[in-house]
Amino acid sequence: FRDILDSWKHMLQIGIPAMVTNAIIPISSGIVVAMVADFGIHAVAGYGIAMRLEPMALIPFYALSAVSSPFFGQNYGARKFNRLLEARQIIMRFCMGFGLVLAIGMSLLAPYLASLFSDSSAVTDVATQYIWIVAWSWGAYGIVMSVNAAFNGSGRPLPSVMISSARVIFVFLPLAFLGRWLFGLNGLFAASTLANLVIGLFAFSWLKRHITSSAADPP
Repeated sequence: FRDILDSWKHMLQIGIPAMVTNAIIPISSGIVVAMVADFGIHAVAGYGIAMRLEPMALIPFYALSAVSSPFFGQNYGARKFNRLLEARQIIMRFCMGFGLVLAIGMSLLAPYLASLFSDSSAVTDVATQYIWIVAWSWGAYGIVMSVNAAFNGSGRPLPSVMISSARVIFVFLPLAFLGRWLFGLNGLFAASTLANLVIGLFAFSWLKRHITSSAADPP
């Protein structure tokens, strides 16, 4: 019974912060919807279309993050830190390379895809503008997802919480209020792009420091 409790405790130490990390995303989405609502029902409808298209485009990044967690956990436990550094580089190259291809393709297809959901130009224009602006940061957001999964797999969930919290609270929301005030709805979308790029770079650097510091620790 004591072994069971110890196992549950260890799982909750990782699981609860991971739950908080995943909860931050819908909470931030709700805040964005409230801010978009100031621009009218067509803006909300267009943003809703974009929120249907974006997760579909991000499926490869979700898959990569799902693989990153067990891969980093296994090799971290086996102290194969060279493999972790190599995986970190591969994650970066895939996310940025595929992210660029994805951004180009989605930017070209955005008007057509948005028109599948609505006949209103006022609605489809908002969805198209969102994709034209935010799609260029999806690769960086893929890095954020994979880095969070890598930290969780390594048994270090708190950095994932800090990365996701920093992206929303300290970077996105201040930029969103500033962008909306200066440039309107497109400024709000640009804040999301900047937040993804800044936190993607930060998370990528933090993961390297985590791996190198762990390699320096005695086994």
